Amino acid sequence: MKRINLFLFSVLCAITIQAQEQGIVRYVRVGGTGKGTSWEDATGSIQRAVNAVAAFGRGEVRVAGGKYPEMVKIMGSDIRLIGSIDPATGEQSTQTNLSRIQIMNQPCGIYVAYSLRNIVVDGFAIVRGGADKPFDYDPDISMASGGISIHSAGTLVRNCSVIGYKTGEYGIDMDVPRVTLENCSVRGCNSGIKTYGECELRQVVVSGNDQYGISANNCTLTGCTIETNGTCGIWMENCRLYQCIIRNNYPRDRYADGGGVVITGGDRNILHGCLIYNNTATRGAGVLTNTKCYIESCVIANNLSTSGYAGVDMQYNNADLYIAGSIIWNNRTQGRNTAVNMQDARLKAHGCAIEGGTLVPELDEINGVIDLSAKNIDPAKPCPRFKKVAGILGAVVNDKEKQKQVLQQDFHLTAGSACIGTGQLIPEKYTPYLEIDRSALLDGTPSTPLNMGAYANVAE
Repeated sequence: MKRINLFLFSVLCAITIQAQEQGIVRYVRVGGTGKGTSWEDATGSIQRAVNAVAAFGRGEVRVAGGKYPEMVKIMGSDIRLIGSIDPATGEQSTQTNLSRIQIMNQPCGIYVAYSLRNIVVDGFAIVRGGADKPFDYDPDISMASGGISIHSAGTLVRNCSVIGYKTGEYGIDMDVPRVTLENCSVRGCNSGIKTYGECELRQVVVSGNDQYGISANNCTLTGCTIETNGTCGIWMENCRLYQCIIRNNYPRDRYADGGGVVITGGDRNILHGCLIYNNTATRGAGVLTNTKCYIESCVIANNLSTSGYAGVDMQYNNADLYIAGSIIWNNRTQGRNTAVNMQDARLKAHGCAIEGGTLVPELDEINGVIDLSAKNIDPAKPCPRFKKVAGILGAVVNDKEKQKQVLQQDFHLTAGSACIGTGQLIPEKYTPYLEIDRSALLDGTPSTPLNMGAYANVAE
């Protein structure tokens, strides 16, 4: 009997330890009046469920689809906040069971406090529920920040959207490093996203914000779309952009510089496999930089500047600009092709197609560059010969039909283009410390030779 009791005691201890390691689960659904221990006993308050998990020390809050007019403050570590769950199946679907947090007079929708560990926020839409007005005082939050406001390093936010947040400056605001955003969107806010140091953005869409799309420092963006923002697409320093689309951004202030990409500092700025097109600015409508920049396997096209260069405008005299495998085409300033402006900086161009600009062989390093402005282009191989272009310069804002044409452009190359099989990568001697991730562009099996543009080894 003693052995049986000892065995049962051991099993009970093991179960208890496992429960403590995994934490508790609390359930939330609209109209719930219970304590949250199950779907049948669900609470109606996300905050009450989060507080219960925080008091236990770790766990998960599962939130059914519906509207929740409350701000959620995460004040404890090891909390997973999972929204848009169907109670009948336990599955998450942001398409059919979206959990909406409505901001009325709160400073933000979801607030992650300082110095926490292991925070996950997954499957929520933060939407504006009323007119902008001064928010209620909250002792934990000193000022309005973001629709999602993140103050703990290592936080993961995925499958979330912020729509129409106007109380603070950014839709998603983070002031700590190592935050990851996956499959998120921000639209219709004052500005889109602010990042800080070693953050990662994957498959993020930032569109239709009044000012900046993204303000980023030392971050990596992969597969993101940044479009129709009202100051510039992305304002960045020491960032790496992979397979991103940056289009149709324009300054509401007609005297502003930089429409698509503005690079303000650092020596490890990389644009790789990106499409940057139909942006508008005073100068640097495609890319405006005042520091070293690496542009590889990109298309920079149809950008419009009112005075300065429209394709790539280098604003610093003592810097290097590296361009390889890219197509810079149909960027215009007052009717002129204005592809690349170097001032007195140094250009190293390899395996590119460039229309217009100031290429100086005596000063610059030029290898395998096709001058699209030259009259001696082989007529049998017209260039660049994209699959579908709209013939529209700069950003389109108020004309829905033209905007649709801009967004539907296809920059794959078609047969007969001189850009097929003539692309190059930036020589390794210039990138010993950069560690450019080319895996997505090349699918792990680089073809020889490569195509120019954003689809380097696609069979055209």
